[in-house]
Amino acid sequence: MLNKSKLFLALITLGASKILLAAEGPVTILNTIVLTAQSDELGSELLGKSLNVSNQFIDTSKLKQRSTTLGDALGTELGIHSNQYGGGASTPIIRGQEGKRIKVLQNNADVLDMSNMSPDHAVTVEPSLAKSIEIIRGASTLLYSSNSAAGVVNVIDYKIPTQMPQDGLEGNTTLRFNTGSNEKLTTAGVTVGLSPHVALRAEGLYRNAGNYKTPHYQSSSYNSLEDLENQNSIYKNLKYLPESWAESRVGTLGLSWIDDNTYLGVSYTHRHDEYGLPAHSHLYEGCGASAIGIDSRISGLKNYLLYYPQLMDEQDINYINPRPDCHQHNHIHETNFSHNAPYIDLNTRRYDVRGEFTQPFTGIDKIRTSLSYIDYFHNELEGDKITNFFKNTGKVGRIELSHQPLGELTGILGLQYLEQDNSALSPVHSQEWPYHLSR
Repeated sequence: MLNKSKLFLALITLGASKILLAAEGPVTILNTIVLTAQSDELGSELLGKSLNVSNQFIDTSKLKQRSTTLGDALGTELGIHSNQYGGGASTPIIRGQEGKRIKVLQNNADVLDMSNMSPDHAVTVEPSLAKSIEIIRGASTLLYSSNSAAGVVNVIDYKIPTQMPQDGLEGNTTLRFNTGSNEKLTTAGVTVGLSPHVALRAEGLYRNAGNYKTPHYQSSSYNSLEDLENQNSIYKNLKYLPESWAESRVGTLGLSWIDDNTYLGVSYTHRHDEYGLPAHSHLYEGCGASAIGIDSRISGLKNYLLYYPQLMDEQDINYINPRPDCHQHNHIHETNFSHNAPYIDLNTRRYDVRGEFTQPFTGIDKIRTSLSYIDYFHNELEGDKITNFFKNTGKVGRIELSHQPLGELTGILGLQYLEQDNSALSPVHSQEWPYHLSR
């Protein structure tokens, strides 16, 4: 036992001597590196929250190099894909989910368009004019919706100034050309200080894009009504995708009163889009879904489900024999054959009031409030003939209060009001269509 103890002490002494020899060698002292960042640029715009690991943040420098439609602008981000429909409409797919499972916000307020009804309906936000876009996942999404399982997309823009411009004037402009579709994009924005506490913002966008260039695309057409009825197609090989063109115009005016960490402002935005609908075929006009239950079909109150089966409820579904059905609804006639290429003509007007007040009184860290009114409509046309008309008006009001910490407890109190009135109408071919192409 004594021999083992001597051996153990010898090993300890040998190790200690090596440590002392290593300590006597040269020592390199590294310079201190200090990293600083502005929390306003890196933090989330969601009140009282910061970005979690699963969330994503895209700033304006990246957005100016990406597509002008929301889905394509986010399609390169991790876990996000784009559901693209031509050159004018694309929506994000997050973790394989889309539509009503994703909430799209503009400055923390609902966009209130009709993009979740159909993939060919554009999302009425403009990434090229945005300050940043946040993709929020997890518990923070409950601040805005209880059914946004995929996440929340929050588009932050410059419409309402939140800070006074340096030296009384700030501006930016972008010119871009895309050879893939001969896209020409121009954006411009300027913020002017009218007084020590009042700032005016004006910005706009114009985009004109032709059809996508593609190595190979096979297009079918018919020489006569008889060929159409007999499905005798003539195929052509093209170097572009027909009806993938798009044209957009956006204009905004905003006015804001600004003080230390406090602002209250208003803005008005008008947006006009026209874009083609590719891969249209008269052969499938009027096709619907025979998965609609017999009760819904007999009542006639839900005929729109033939064209938008994704709006069906559980009681509308026929589980016995669901299948696509074109036999009863397809109507080939002379007027259909003479239709021109389809496209969408979209107009929306948005009015916003938004404010933020920091530490307005004891116990409250921040108050954020917003009011919005949206007047939206779009026509689906073939040539100069309207085939469908969509209209949507909405009001949304929201107030959020972030209280100061109570021990280790922090939280947010909020109240939101949303009212939306929308309609989708299809004209009867034998009747005069009462709506005009523009307002």
